[in-house]
Amino acid sequence: TIVSVAATSSWQGTGIQISQGALTTNTVAYVSGKWTADPQTNGGNLYDANGCPGLNVPSDQTEFPMVGVAMGALVGKIGETGTPFFIGDGYWFSSMAQTSGELYLCINDDLTGAYGAGLTDNSGSLTVEITQGLPFYLLSSISTVTLATQTNGANRLIFVVSPSQPPAM
Repeated sequence: TIVSVAATSSWQGTGIQISQGALTTNTVAYVSGKWTADPQTNGGNLYDANGCPGLNVPSDQTEFPMVGVAMGALVGKIGETGTPFFIGDGYWFSSMAQTSGELYLCINDDLTGAYGAGLTDNSGSLTVEITQGLPFYLLSSISTVTLATQTNGANRLIFVVSPSQPPAM
């Protein structure tokens, strides 16, 4: 599923339902686009889903979805009251969700206008791809596999080698 996330809107529903404890992979991957949470930063230039380079949200600015990560980063949550998590340019991956609900996405910005203009001075949008179920890639289509030192927090890598696409789990 391809979803557009606008910089000018708060939490945006994706229509994707996540089930607590279900053994289903869910990935959110940045595809394209640029946006800004504040046109006065980054020399007025838009940025990608990693957010404004070198500008992390201070811990006392709790009206942002997340503190300690870049202002303008792509963040998500599961359910209307879920705990926000960082997505950025990389994949967010969950094999067994801790909660149930719709997947929401938004820009990491002052959502209430408590510290300035809030969402009103934002511009741009991002495109992300959301996948549910185990992705399948033909081995012949993958030239290199690189494992980063960062993980999704579960410290697990799951893969299946098969001559054809295995049935859904």
